[in-house]
Amino acid sequence: MSKRKAVPYLGALKLSWCDNCNLPILDAKPCGICNALSRDVMMSPPGDVRPAFEKDVKRISKIINEKFGEGSANALGLTGKRLVLLNETSYDDVMEEIIIDGQIVGSIRYNLALSLWDFSPKIMGAIRIFEKQKEKKKYIQVDEGAVEYIAKGFNVLAPGVEDFDDSLQDGEIAIAISPQGKVLSIGVMKVNASEIRKMKKGYVLKPKSSLKNYEEKKIGNTKAKNQTWEQAVLANKTTIEAYERKGINAIMKTMKHHPKLPLTVSFSGGKDSLVCLQLANKIPDLDFKIMFVNTSLEFPETIQYIEDVIKQMNFTEKFCRKDIPEEKFWTAVKKFGPPGKDYRYCCKILKIGPVNDLIEECIGKKTLSLVGQRAYESISRSESKALWSNPWIPNQLNFSPIQKWTALHIWLYIFKEKLVYNPLYEEGLSRIGCWLCPASDQGTLEIIKEIKPELWKNWQEFLIKWKKKNKLPEEWLKWGLWRWKQLPKNISTLATLQGVNISYEKRTLKEPGDWDLHFELIENFATCKSGKINIEGYFTKALNLPRLEQFWRIFTDTEYDSNLGILTAKTNDNVSVVISANGSIIAKGDEITPIFKIMNKLVLEVYRSEECTGCKVCLVHCKTKAITIDPETNQVVIDQNLCEKSKQCHFHCPVIKYGHKEIDDLFDENIEILDQSRSRITHY
Repeated sequence: MSKRKAVPYLGALKLSWCDNCNLPILDAKPCGICNALSRDVMMSPPGDVRPAFEKDVKRISKIINEKFGEGSANALGLTGKRLVLLNETSYDDVMEEIIIDGQIVGSIRYNLALSLWDFSPKIMGAIRIFEKQKEKKKYIQVDEGAVEYIAKGFNVLAPGVEDFDDSLQDGEIAIAISPQGKVLSIGVMKVNASEIRKMKKGYVLKPKSSLKNYEEKKIGNTKAKNQTWEQAVLANKTTIEAYERKGINAIMKTMKHHPKLPLTVSFSGGKDSLVCLQLANKIPDLDFKIMFVNTSLEFPETIQYIEDVIKQMNFTEKFCRKDIPEEKFWTAVKKFGPPGKDYRYCCKILKIGPVNDLIEECIGKKTLSLVGQRAYESISRSESKALWSNPWIPNQLNFSPIQKWTALHIWLYIFKEKLVYNPLYEEGLSRIGCWLCPASDQGTLEIIKEIKPELWKNWQEFLIKWKKKNKLPEEWLKWGLWRWKQLPKNISTLATLQGVNISYEKRTLKEPGDWDLHFELIENFATCKSGKINIEGYFTKALNLPRLEQFWRIFTDTEYDSNLGILTAKTNDNVSVVISANGSIIAKGDEITPIFKIMNKLVLEVYRSEECTGCKVCLVHCKTKAITIDPETNQVVIDQNLCEKSKQCHFHCPVIKYGHKEIDDLFDENIEILDQSRSRITHY
């Protein structure tokens, strides 16, 4: 397993514990039931703690019992009678600290390398499990002479091993114990169990924690009665009510500063937008609309849940909804390829474009939108202000009244208000959105595969075909490496350590999408006797030049000759570009840099013309309404009489921004090469 990456602090750690009542306390306040001072819970940042629901507990218990033996989860405290909290922290994939009795007893994580769920107990958790376990599993027993050193955190070496579990795998969590069964340390296996008996030297287990720094920690009263979420709400009632008042006041203050903007609530069916909706609903006589875009990748339960909430809260007349046809995603994915964390064109096509349309249809002008964004969700959101604009949606000003709330603040407010929440949270999902969102961890996707196999089937089939066509390694599918175009360093390092061939990152795949259209830039250049410089290239199929002309005109003057089948563009800095219907293109000018700059833009406009998906993102950025969608082709048409050549449609087009980054790279690389090789100019 690769080295764990640094854990970011996204805000203050706001969880403490009342040991008398054995309940979580927010913001280090006294307990609202017994008034006792609370104790800080020492957990990893960011501290966005959530409740473990019944199925969470069952799933985690099953993983622990399978690993360490039946009864291990119960010994740990997962009895169903105590409150359990989960704190997601930084790792290669999903990892959540398990908090029971106000202490972290271990972490549940998805092990990418082994493609399985694993449990790593803290010393306290390991002691709870092993002191009552007769038949031990996942252990390395060392000899008496090694006990002192292993307890101090030394590596477990092969000569000191007396006994071990034969099922242990390289990279798996294991417990080092003494001959008497005492827990000494917890660490990561460096070899498979099958190799240990053959070893005369070498590392067997590398410790993560040991008895050296372990102290008996104070825990909550395990005999306390009424350990329920209703009691947790009572213990935090004052804090929750204060957050509600602050949120409502923030909404009213923001509206006062923007009196001309009608108010909307962006409701996704998730817990955070539910709280925003409730805060708005608590303001007397507040006029607002509710907006929802069904991307076609929503869970069926989410659609049904939203419909039920709107009906139950009597918001039918306030509700604005836009449904995106499912074919739009599949059409786009065949062109762009699998979306990725660093390549989320799907949001632009399925959400941002439609949101612009929905605002226009429902509101008719710029709106102030309440959005369920929180600082504890990610680094980018922690750096965001509570009031912000998205450049992709210029007719929306966003405001989050819950920016400083943690997930536990959100959940305790939902429990206090007795709000009906999305049932998928009780299925093991911590966040609700599109079911195949590439921003998800692989562990989350494994849960989705398990609970929604019928949804995952078509996507799995597409990925298998894509993998086969592009000759990708098995881990591309198994580890979910399709979620990136360029692997992050920690995943790349892990892949290298595991011997996974990731050379595909450096070669040109048939992506984005299984494109019919490819562009090649002819290396080298030539000059004619007049001194003009020529740059040549070609597309791999015939082009629709009459359609292309309207796209080129946003950059240059053009002239189309239907008899010759050529389109000519001329710029003010004396560059001419000629493209033929067969796809060949030649640019001529006095200097390399201006030739490359305009040729780069015009090549991208060819892709924009040929591969337009009709996502409508460009429409909202055209102030003169020069862009429309042809209903027959579902592609962009530009009215030259209205176009003011602002070029905003070019810069915001997902085909350009996400589909063909390689074109910018191609021109950037070659302009450097050609600038250095002027001495190799050939004349004709």
